[in-house]
Amino acid sequence: MKALFLIFILFISSIVSAQDWNTDLSPDRKIYTLSKIWKEVSENFAFFENVPFLNWDSLYQAYIPKVLASKTKYEYYRLLERFICSLKDGHTLMYHFNDVFPHYKRYSFNNQLRFYPESINKRIYITRVGSKEMTNTIPLGTEIIEVNNMPVIQYLEQSVFPYIAASTEQSLWYYGVPEMFRGLVNAGKPYQWNVKFKKPDGKVFNLILTLTSEPADEGKNYPPYPIRNDILFNWVGNDIAYLALNTFAKDTVVKVFKTFLPELKKAKSLIIDLRKNEGGNTNIGAEILSYFTDEDTLIGSKWKTRISNSYFKSNGYNLRNSKTLDEEEKTYVSHYKNESWLEGGTMKFENKSDPQNRLRMPLAVLTGPYTVSAGEDFLIMLEGIKDRAIRIGQKTSGSSGQRLGFRIPDGGSFFICTKNDTYPDGRKFVGIGILPDIESEPDIEDIIKERDVILDRAITYLKNKQ
Repeated sequence: MKALFLIFILFISSIVSAQDWNTDLSPDRKIYTLSKIWKEVSENFAFFENVPFLNWDSLYQAYIPKVLASKTKYEYYRLLERFICSLKDGHTLMYHFNDVFPHYKRYSFNNQLRFYPESINKRIYITRVGSKEMTNTIPLGTEIIEVNNMPVIQYLEQSVFPYIAASTEQSLWYYGVPEMFRGLVNAGKPYQWNVKFKKPDGKVFNLILTLTSEPADEGKNYPPYPIRNDILFNWVGNDIAYLALNTFAKDTVVKVFKTFLPELKKAKSLIIDLRKNEGGNTNIGAEILSYFTDEDTLIGSKWKTRISNSYFKSNGYNLRNSKTLDEEEKTYVSHYKNESWLEGGTMKFENKSDPQNRLRMPLAVLTGPYTVSAGEDFLIMLEGIKDRAIRIGQKTSGSSGQRLGFRIPDGGSFFICTKNDTYPDGRKFVGIGILPDIESEPDIEDIIKERDVILDRAITYLKNKQ
C-alpha cells in the first residue's frame, strides 16, 4: 500500500513539475527574488566598470512592475534572466531551465526538421542537421536571413541576445546564436517562427517552424559531432604534436597529460588547442603549463574584490557632502558608496614539475571565443613566459573571475562574478578578450568541407619556424 501511495505521489509530482512553468507565483515571491538579485549584485558584482551606462538601481525599479505583471512562472523567470544579463558578464547569470522547466527545448520542429545554426563572421549558417536526409530540405551552408519578417540580426538583438550572459561581442554571438529557436513545449500557445533561408545556390525559401516535444536523438546528427575528449593527443605531422586541452575542470586531465609526456618529448614542435576549453580550475592549467617552462614561478592574473565595512560606511555617510577629505575620510566615503576594494595581488604558482620532463620545443596555442575563464587564465600565465608561444586563432571569450551562487526559492540558481581579474600589469581582458598574435577565422566553406584553417595555419607556422 505504501509503495502504491509513493508511486501516486511521484506521478502527481511529475504532473506538477511538467506544468509548473504555466502557473503563476505570488507577488511577494516575485519581488523577493528580484530584490535578492538586485541586493547581491549591488554588494558583490566585480565589473560594473564594464557597464558604465547602466544604472542598476533604476533598472531594478523599472523591473518591479514588469515582474508583478508577469502571468506565468516561465515569463517571470525570463524577466529575471534578462535583468541579470543586463550586466553583460559571462560569469554572472542564471541556471534554472533544466530543473525548473524540464520541457525547455530547441531545434525539434513539427516538420521533423532539426538543424543547428552557427555564427560565422556575424552571419548565421546551418552547419549541422539531424540527418543526412534533412540536407534535401536545408543543405549545409544554408543561411538564415530573416526571422518573423525581420532581418535576423534585428531578431537576435530583440529576442535572443538580451538573455545571454556574455562579456564580449564575440561571446554574445557564439553563445547566443545556438539559442535563437528555443522555448517551452506543450505551452498554451506553441512556439513558432517564420524563418527565411537562403541556400548556398542563392535560392530563398520560407519555413514555419513549430517547436514540438519530440525527443531529439542527438546521436544522429549530420555530420556527426566529433568526439570531444577532456584531453587529446595525436600527431599532425612527422614531428609536430597536437594536444587539445578541452577542460581544466577535472584533475584527471593532469594525470592523462603526464602519460603523454614520453611521446611529447619526441616532438620538434607542439600545438596546444584551447579553442574548446571553457574553464575550470586555474591550478590545473598552471600545473600543465609548468612543464613548458624553466621559470620557478608562473605569474597569473592580478585581482581584486569588493569589500564592505559597516562602521566605515556610517562614517562615510556623515562625510558624504564634505568638499575636502583626507585619505582616511576618503576611505570612509568609498565604503559608503560601495566602491571599496580588497587588492588581492598577483596570482603565483610554484613550478613543481620535474625538470627532466620539461618540454622546450616551439609552441603554437590555438584560441577562440569558447576559450573561457581558466582557459584564459592559462593564456595570461603563458604571456608571462616571454617568447614561449605564438597564439593563433580568434579572440577569446573575455570572461573570468570567481562566482558567488545563490539558490532561488522557486527553483534554479543565480551567480555573480565577485573577482575582478586583469593582466599582472593591470591591462583589461574581461570584456575584451585575449587577442591572438596571428588572427585566423574559418568561413562557411571551411566549415562545410571540414577544413580546420586555424590548425593548418599553426602547422605552417611551426614548419617555417623549424
